[in-house]
Amino acid sequence: MDPNHFHYQQAMFNFMQNYQNPNPQNSQIPPMPPFSTQVPPFSTQVPPFSTQDPIVGVDQKAESFWVRVAANYNEYRGQSREKLKGQLKCRWHRINSLVQKFVGCYKQVVNGKKSGISENDIMAAANAFFAQDQGTTFNLEYAWR
Repeated sequence: MDPNHFHYQQAMFNFMQNYQNPNPQNSQIPPMPPFSTQVPPFSTQVPPFSTQDPIVGVDQKAESFWVRVAANYNEYRGQSREKLKGQLKCRWHRINSLVQKFVGCYKQVVNGKKSGISENDIMAAANAFFAQDQGTTFNLEYAWR
């Protein structure tokens, strides 16, 4: 980054601060800290995490991921039968490519839309693009939504 770029940003910040409040003594905006090339020291302290934390790291194995997906699915399955992790993984890989292709068709329609076009018109045009490209209709709208 150009070192003059920082000074330009600082000058613009000070200008805008003074423009909004000509009396700097009564300013509500804290002054900008001076530029420093020093890197703050690395902290070795790890923040505490509880077992209730919903965020799961990316360092998990695929096996544990699909076990968690199966447990979640079986907990909220309603009237559907219970499924194993392998069944859910196979289903995901079967429908994922079709859904992704429909997403591309939908984005193409949205990028070219004009004012006055409703959501139903967009869906109809996206289904037409998908049918033209794949030779079949898109019947996985529930998975896309």
